[in-house]
Amino acid sequence: MPSTEADVAKPSRPAIPDIVEEHLEELAFLAIRRRTLLFSTTATPRQLARLDARSAAHRDGLRIAGQVAIDLAVGVLDDGDEPWL
Repeated sequence: MPSTEADVAKPSRPAIPDIVEEHLEELAFLAIRRRTLLFSTTATPRQLARLDARSAAHRDGLRIAGQVAIDLAVGVLDDGDEPWL
């Protein structure tokens, strides 16, 4: 997480909160899925790599959203109702 406001990406266009929320939710789902695959005896490195690539794409979406993504993530973490925490 960025340490100062100067480290936060400044989007060239306004972020759409609903889309940012979808990125965050999908990243949470993929984190749960990855944890499941790590303990699976049938998961392949290729499956993990594909999952990691999808996760990276959603992290990029959050990074591009800048402060909007940070505020949303902090709100979700403060609620504490998410199963992936």
